[in-house]
This record gives sequence, structure tokens and C-alpha cells, in this order.
Amino acid sequence: MFKSKYNHPKNFDSLVDSLKFNADKNYIEFLRKHNVVSINGEKCVKLRGEQLEIETFFGFSEKDNEDLIKVNDFYEHRIPDDCLAIVSVYDGNLLCLTKKGDVRYWNHEINDLYFNEDGSGYKKQNIKLSIISKSFDSFLDSVEKCADSTEKYNPEKDPYNDSGIPFPDSSLNVYFKYPALFFKNNEYRTPIYMKKLELSERGRELLEKFKEMKLL
Repeated sequence: MFKSKYNHPKNFDSLVDSLKFNADKNYIEFLRKHNVVSINGEKCVKLRGEQLEIETFFGFSEKDNEDLIKVNDFYEHRIPDDCLAIVSVYDGNLLCLTKKGDVRYWNHEINDLYFNEDGSGYKKQNIKLSIISKSFDSFLDSVEKCADSTEKYNPEKDPYNDSGIPFPDSSLNVYFKYPALFFKNNEYRTPIYMKKLELSERGRELLEKFKEMKLL
């Protein structure tokens, strides 16, 4: 059912230790056996009747958007501290394993650190993630073939990735608070994001902050 994209690396155990996350042993064995698994929307899990299309099971990879460590570094402070992002879901969302062993759904429109409906700034983060399964094994059992596939997320068509459109000022707050987070974007996004910063006063202010901190 799950086809590995790469074998696990020779230093697998030390990489797992570096996560500093006491993960379910069944998940660790799945990771050891399969490492990165690319599903690309062919398989889904359901949440209250909604079909969540699975993109990738993270593992250890040289590609930032597949690597378990780099992905979790990128989402530090954006997902709850007791969660480990293990699967990407279409539309920019995640499935997370908790320290209790259950699997939960992180929706960036609801649970992200800086999401705000009116764009006025921060609000208290919603860390109540919807439960998918009570264990990793039951999560695997719930994965099924997708019904009629929905339209896939295309980063090239996302206005957020358009180098000619500035960031909304409110969306930059997270980078003023966590400057290094900006540079944890993958190689595709970072050059685009740098150009977007140049288009607004708030963005140029952030660039100056990066220079002062010697991040540029």
C-alpha cells in the first residue's frame, strides 16, 4: 500500500534522536521501513465526511519539503509543542502525531500562529487540533483510495507565491518575531519571498532587520 521513495539513511537512529520527540514506536518502525512516501493525492483520510488528500509522508530526505526534521523546524511555534508533523495534506495542511500517540489534523486557516480573519494582527493561537485517529496504526488503517479527486494545490498559481504581489503587512509579523523562520522556506519560495519584501515599506523594514541580524 505504501511505496518508499528512498531507503532510510544509515544514521537513521541518530536522526530520530535529533527530533527530541518520544514518538510512537509503531510510527518509528513505519519510518524505518518506508522513510519518505509520496502519495500525491491518490489516498485520503476522512474527517467529519471531508476528504483529506494525502501528499507526502515525511522522512529523511535532501529535499526540504520531504524532510521530517526540516519540515518540523519550519513549523516550530506554528504547530503545538506536543505535535510532530508527519504528513502533508493538500491545501497546505498537515497531519501530526502527538506525544500521546494519536494523529491530528492541523489546518493552517484555523491553527496557524499568525492566522487572523481581519488582518489586524495576532490572536491567540488555536491549538485544538481535530483528531483523525487514536493511534498511528488506526490512522494507517483509515487511509483509503480517494473518491472524486478535488483540484490540487498549485504553488505557482498561489498569489502568496507571486513575486509581483507584496505580502499583507499582518502576515509579516511572524517573521519579525522569528526572523530565522523566513529562511526555512524551501529553495523555490525564498527567492520569490525576497522580491515580495521589496514591494512594501513593512517588507523593506524586515529586510533591514535581516541585515542587522546578519541573516543576509
